[in-house]
Amino acid sequence: MHRRRGTIETAATLFAHFGGSVFTLAEAEKAGVSARRLGLATEAGFVLRLRRGLYRVADAHMFGDVRTVDPGVAQMEIAGHLVGEFRERGVDAAVGDETAASAWGLPHTGLTVPTIRVPRGSTTRRGTRHGVRVREGDTDDVVTFRGQFITSPLATARDICRELPRHQAVGLFGLAQRRHAEWLIAGDERMDPGDLTSALTDADLRAQLGAEMRRMLADSTRRQHWCDSADPRPETYLEGISWGRLTSWRLGAMTPQAWVRGASGRSYRVDVLIDGVAGEADGAVKYATTDALWKEKLRQEDIENGGTPVVRWTFAEAEHRPHVLLARWRNALGRLAA
Repeated sequence: MHRRRGTIETAATLFAHFGGSVFTLAEAEKAGVSARRLGLATEAGFVLRLRRGLYRVADAHMFGDVRTVDPGVAQMEIAGHLVGEFRERGVDAAVGDETAASAWGLPHTGLTVPTIRVPRGSTTRRGTRHGVRVREGDTDDVVTFRGQFITSPLATARDICRELPRHQAVGLFGLAQRRHAEWLIAGDERMDPGDLTSALTDADLRAQLGAEMRRMLADSTRRQHWCDSADPRPETYLEGISWGRLTSWRLGAMTPQAWVRGASGRSYRVDVLIDGVAGEADGAVKYATTDALWKEKLRQEDIENGGTPVVRWTFAEAEHRPHVLLARWRNALGRLAA
């Protein structure tokens, strides 16, 4: 395989698993990407090394129809510098919109210039100048993250969701609640995804996050209804948009990140469980290596031999061919009920 093509495929694999989120070397290896492959992708510029052992898929690569863009240190410095200038003048500015989404690791459709938010009614001139876009916003929804004043994950999702279809908005709202919970628990640090999911088994915490997200969407009854379907337990963008699709079809009682028992007696966590049928959203990571593919095959066989059917699907099916995904689920649920 050509080296450049290999590094692009490595970045695509990492994006399918982590989206725009930060990940560690250990997490990359669990996803089927060796330290050598990660190093080559980093050298080629497709993966950004934030600091020792901490990485993120880098700068404006398209995988499917979803774009993750790292605004770069320079752009963040520009936005942060202007926020600082405004605050010195008594204007409660903050990094916002797609720039904030990139900082939080939330999915977004693209980035042109850094964006900052200033209070509604401010005399500050709005528009794009000096390479930064200035927009009005709600200063009550500003937090501090890694030394920057920035709109919270929930507020950021509110500000970038305007043009999204239902399934993408539901996925975004869930991931924003998940990221907000992580910030509340760990501050500037990142948590192990499994530990964060475990923390989100707390129904009171989920209710608190959902209510706060819904409050921020008070100007749109439709988006509030979509927010009611969101859940912070799906861990990736693919899982999030899949949850958005599934909640619109009302197939049965649904639980994200559910545990099932295999024939061996071993317990496995699956992406979703609907009326006794397990669902697994397949990012490219699950087929990254022959060894990973074989382990996944054995895992599925053990789950199914334990009496739990498994439905699998890809990003392309969840995003572009939802009728295929719906038919697959209906067939599996029908067979189990027969």
